Amino acid sequence: MYSHLLKYLQNGLLLLLISFMAWQQWKTFQKYKEGFHNPVAYTKKYYEKDYMTTVLATRYEGLRKMFPHTSHICYIGEPGDDFPTWSANYSFTQYLASPSVFIKDKIDCDTIVYNLHWSIHINTKNNYHLNNGWHIVKDFNNGLIVLAR
Repeated sequence: MYSHLLKYLQNGLLLLLISFMAWQQWKTFQKYKEGFHNPVAYTKKYYEKDYMTTVLATRYEGLRKMFPHTSHICYIGEPGDDFPTWSANYSFTQYLASPSVFIKDKIDCDTIVYNLHWSIHINTKNNYHLNNGWHIVKDFNNGLIVLAR
């Protein structure tokens, strides 16, 4: 008989402790809620004001206008880039020039986009594509160059 009473008393104390902890969390939340970010307000305040859309996206405006619909385009990055730099630039191109799809490491393309972030221009003397029947369709003079057969 006493064991049931003791169990009810333990459960009551546990419920009281949990209630107190929940109340304490609520009070702490109320005290600091001004510092919490509202996701909707934060997005409205900072949308299109990040580095990618303010600095990098302006570089891709011409490319987006040239390919406004989904296109499959081959991608060539800066020669000599290490893998992290190359993959970051490839990802930026995929993101900022959407809805076009950029294909890496594929030979049988009709259109190629060169993304030259250091050298800006293609070396016409020793470029494989220019010396093998390709021609420059558009040079945006910012490192983005479109070639076609």
